[in-house]
Amino acid sequence: MIHAIVNSIGLLLGIIGTRLIWLYGLPASIDRRGQVGRITDDVDEEQIRKGKAYDFKSHLGFRLLVGSFVVQLVSNFIPC
Repeated sequence: MIHAIVNSIGLLLGIIGTRLIWLYGLPASIDRRGQVGRITDDVDEEQIRKGKAYDFKSHLGFRLLVGSFVVQLVSNFIPC
């Protein structure tokens, strides 16, 4: 019975990770260098902050997805 619970936790981590990757995987409207669309030398700190937040969330989603596979694999070796 415990292996089913561990497997379910792995599936839940996979769903959460996939959702984060889907939401934050490829943000097209954020310039990670902080450059504004106008012809200036200004750096937009808000865009840099948004870029870092997107990167963190997409990396977290990927780690959760990989972790979910590991947890599901471990659940196969737990005795019934």
